[in-house]
Amino acid sequence: MRLVLKPDELAPGKARDHVSRLESKLGPRYDDVVLVVSELVTNSVRHSASDRTIEMTLDVHGSSIRVEVTDHGSGFAPMESMMGDGLGLIIVDRVAVSWGVITNGRCTVWVEISKVLDMPSESASAPFGPGVKLPSG
Repeated sequence: MRLVLKPDELAPGKARDHVSRLESKLGPRYDDVVLVVSELVTNSVRHSASDRTIEMTLDVHGSSIRVEVTDHGSGFAPMESMMGDGLGLIIVDRVAVSWGVITNGRCTVWVEISKVLDMPSESASAPFGPGVKLPSG
């Protein structure tokens, strides 16, 4: 699924509405995907400092869901952004199997989500997900 959005206050809602068309394909991860899409599109609107369109893609392949949101902003450092004021990227990190940022004249935030709900583990209690270490000091 591909969607092109104007970078305005209506974009997150339009993106959520579009995702609702895939609810049956997303299974038990539907709410998580809606949350991730809403967060990423909201961040694009707020932080890209561009009036050019935002592109969102959502693909479901086997047991994997991939979301990409691309804007014309300069990008950001994921770990620094996660230590900022908002909780959105922390939530994205907790929901995602993996995620990252690609900058190449545009900024793309991609997120991989498993269609299978995992049982919580000890490592999931880490504030930024398993294996993520923040600098001390």
